Amino acid sequence: MLRLGGILPDQRAERLQEIARRVKGEYGGDLQAALMRWMPEEKQQPGRAVRAAKKILREFPVIGEPSAEKILLFSKLAPVAAVPSAFVEVPTRLWVGKPGKNYAADYRAARDILSAGLAETFEARQRAYLLLKKHGEQTCKRSEPKCEVCPLTGQCAYIQLQAADRHVV
Repeated sequence: MLRLGGILPDQRAERLQEIARRVKGEYGGDLQAALMRWMPEEKQQPGRAVRAAKKILREFPVIGEPSAEKILLFSKLAPVAAVPSAFVEVPTRLWVGKPGKNYAADYRAARDILSAGLAETFEARQRAYLLLKKHGEQTCKRSEPKCEVCPLTGQCAYIQLQAADRHVV
């Protein structure tokens, strides 16, 4: 099954086994229950529990901030504005125009854009995540966006910047 997705299936299998061992040993086999214990604090001190949960998740191999936020969102632990890690440029292109050169800064900017523009519900944020991922896979590709077939060109800041650049020359 691991061979179906991605490269280095043996290495991914080892990492998954390590994660499983740690979850079993450190969290009694139920990481979700352990993380849920933090969430009641979220109402008293907004952001604290989410930061703590992300910190725990990031201690696992190959779990960075984007993956931690995706886990929190899709396990329904916190309605964070997660951004598909391979498609950070999509919300930036749509609402800002041109992505920057720094992945971490672009990721934070994309997350802030989504956070400001979406209802703070699991449904809205999960739907946005999946739609952005699909749009990035099919149309708004990192190196060669297919703007000519994009259904969002009328609202896209990136396309508007491209048009403005052509008129300046």
